[in-house]
Amino acid sequence: MASASIEKRPNGKWLLRWRDETTIQEPDGTVRKIRKPKKKTYPTKAAALRAQAQARLAIAESGCFVPTADRPTVTMETLVLDYVQSLQRSDYAEATVRHRDSMINAFLHFSGDDAPASSLSLALLEEYAAALPSDGRKRGTRYRKLSEVERMWEWAADRPERYPGIGRPRRLTGRRRGRFTAPAPVVALDSPSWVEVDRMITHLDQRVWHRRVAMVQRYQGLRISQVLSLRWDDLDLDSGVMLLRAGARGAKRSPTRSLPIHPGLLAELRAWEPQGVLVMPRADGRPIRGDAVVEPFRRAWRLAKVPVAKWDKPLDQDGSAGQRAHGRPSHAIRAAFESGLLRAGVSRPIASLLTGHALDPTTAAYVPQSTPEASPLWQDMVDALATVPLIGQAGRT
Repeated sequence: MASASIEKRPNGKWLLRWRDETTIQEPDGTVRKIRKPKKKTYPTKAAALRAQAQARLAIAESGCFVPTADRPTVTMETLVLDYVQSLQRSDYAEATVRHRDSMINAFLHFSGDDAPASSLSLALLEEYAAALPSDGRKRGTRYRKLSEVERMWEWAADRPERYPGIGRPRRLTGRRRGRFTAPAPVVALDSPSWVEVDRMITHLDQRVWHRRVAMVQRYQGLRISQVLSLRWDDLDLDSGVMLLRAGARGAKRSPTRSLPIHPGLLAELRAWEPQGVLVMPRADGRPIRGDAVVEPFRRAWRLAKVPVAKWDKPLDQDGSAGQRAHGRPSHAIRAAFESGLLRAGVSRPIASLLTGHALDPTTAAYVPQSTPEASPLWQDMVDALATVPLIGQAGRT
């Protein structure tokens, strides 16, 4: 049996003695095992007995025992970084890795970088769940964030030699019906074709700004908030350059960037008579709200006889309209723009640069605001926009 004994010291503490097996190679090439004596002091007999049992088990399995107090502390930051790297080395798609990275990093911000990885527990998960918003659509995000922590916990527990002290994985999701259950499946929306978008635009009133908004979205793939915040001084019609400013009201956190203007849109813009500072102003000159296009666009999609699944989210099972989010009628034009680029063979990075998806400061730096035409990516963006057909020309040979 593996040797590990305890004895009481004169000072009242308890001493654990054991021997670790080590394999050494002699100069003549022979290999032999030696047993090095080790010892560790514990404040109580109970602590010494626990360590004695751990030592006997460890020596029987591997020949060596490392007391818990002597093991290097693995921080939560180290565990999360290792876990994300394992995802990157897997066969997951890049978008999936980015999503799961975002989910687990939210937990790291909650626990703190220096927290020991061994602090993973059901109680910690419950504290984390209580700190996450759970109203409306955020309930599904909370479930995904909790599930990612549980997956990381199981992954770490399968590697005890690398992450010592990790307790038995526990699950919080699915345990309490109605609180931590899986969200409803995401309804995938088909993107409209260029022909369907053009048919929809013909049903928008030419006398108001609705058709102009749709045309800018169709040629440039902009978010509705970006279109409605566009200013005439952001457009260089002579050079065919558009400046999208960061911080537009209601827009996502995209950096300021320059884009080439589609030739079809350039011809339209030159024919429009400015009515103020904004390209799409209200009568009083103030910006138009994004939800002002919802009903006109919805009516135009219906009149164009485009299937509802391509431009709006179907009713939920309980008959309610639910969250419209990316099913909004204006977003369907943007979705058609991006899908059209990808189907035409435009690379994902260039499509993302045009639409503003997953932009980072380094990528944006390759398109300087002062001289965007000097960018090595500029011609790629011009060529990508060339795959977008003129309105009414889609599908023609």
